[in-house]
Amino acid sequence: AAQRLGRHGPHGPLGIAQRRHEIIDEYIADLASPDPAKRAAAVKFVEKIISLERVDHLTHEAIEHTQEGVRRTLLQILGQSPKGAS
Repeated sequence: AAQRLGRHGPHGPLGIAQRRHEIIDEYIADLASPDPAKRAAAVKFVEKIISLERVDHLTHEAIEHTQEGVRRTLLQILGQSPKGAS
C-alpha cells in the first residue's frame, strides 16, 4: 500500500505529472486573459514548452480547449514553431 501511495500520491510520478498538466492548463487559460501581461507570460511559457519539444498536451488543447480564442492562439503559436509544426 505504501508503494502505491508513493506512486499515486502528490509527490509520486503520477501526482507530479498531474500537477504539471494543471500548471500548463493555467498558462493555456491565460492566453485568453484580458490582462496583456498575463497573455504575454502565457505565450512565453507556451513557446518555452514548444522549445523543449513537449507539445503533446499543447496540441491536444489546441484542438479540444473550450475557448476558441485559446485554441486559435495555441494553433498560431504551434504553427510558428518548427518543433510544434511537425
